[in-house]
Amino acid sequence: GLEEKVVVLDGVVSGLWGVVGGGEDKGSNGGRYERVVRAFEEWVGGVERVFQRRRGRPGGCREEQQQQQQTEEDDGELVLIGEMDAAWRAECAALVRRLEEWRRKLSELGDVPPAAASSTTEGESSSLGRILAGCRALVHGMLAELEVMEQIEREAVAEEMRWVREMNRRVGEDAPRAGAIWRGL
Repeated sequence: GLEEKVVVLDGVVSGLWGVVGGGEDKGSNGGRYERVVRAFEEWVGGVERVFQRRRGRPGGCREEQQQQQQTEEDDGELVLIGEMDAAWRAECAALVRRLEEWRRKLSELGDVPPAAASSTTEGESSSLGRILAGCRALVHGMLAELEVMEQIEREAVAEEMRWVREMNRRVGEDAPRAGAIWRGL
């Protein structure tokens, strides 16, 4: 009945509030979702810097590769792009599970009955209708954003693998090859 639906909606709203950071201490680093997004944004910033450095350097011949290697040595080390860490992946998976559960619960709640909506003027929705729509939109948006973050990570790691293979191929082409000494004479 109505009481069960109110309990379900309260659980979803409270859960969303806690996940986005509204229900946590003001001194904290935000909710779980905010921390996942912040970690991803920091990782993407590093990926962008690496890609920009590489785009600024032509590749291909040995001198250019040596110049690239020298510049990277001057910077301290060769920087490769890695995957997000296992803790981030686990947190994403947990958030996706929880958000999908809330999406299912919101779907099961259905829409606001016409009797409840009839007290509002035409063109307006009831407060309950707006709350349901807002929660559904928030859950949908968060799930979509998590999916995009995971896709960007996969694509960046795949691009890194292509770059490493290409650099290995180029180094292999320029490396001296062993051969019979008399061919060189």
